[in-house]
Amino acid sequence: SRTRRRSRRRGVRPRGAGRLGSWDTRSLNGIYSLRLTVQRGSSTEERVVPVTVDNAPPRARVDYPHPGEAVLVDPQGEREFGIQAEATDNGAIERAEIFVDGVSLGTTRVQPFNLPWKWAPGDHSAYAIAYDQAGNSSTSETVVFRVVVQRPR
Repeated sequence: SRTRRRSRRRGVRPRGAGRLGSWDTRSLNGIYSLRLTVQRGSSTEERVVPVTVDNAPPRARVDYPHPGEAVLVDPQGEREFGIQAEATDNGAIERAEIFVDGVSLGTTRVQPFNLPWKWAPGDHSAYAIAYDQAGNSSTSETVVFRVVVQRPR
């Protein structure tokens, strides 16, 4: 038939219902056009849809406290301070999760990514995990800092 001849010239075989095929996007990044042609009898419909492929993970880092910083706290003052992270991506960041001493403080979707932590004196470590809208994630480097209690004079 005419349909089969035309399809063979394009290197495409007609398909019935079900899965049309697959596309390995693991090594791709960027915007691509996906073309779908449907033929029913003598009628042909064609659609071109832009598809964004995002395999690049976001970048995350802890902004506060700084590596090696001694955070001075007043024992009579606030019992917590904010741990802040930053995240960037080639698309959009969905959320960040912040950890201190391996324990999650929670997840936030609002930049700057800042969550309260009930401090304890001594050495601590913090890191963040950033997630983009494509489902990619990355973990920041761990920041080691010290909480020092200021004694009243």
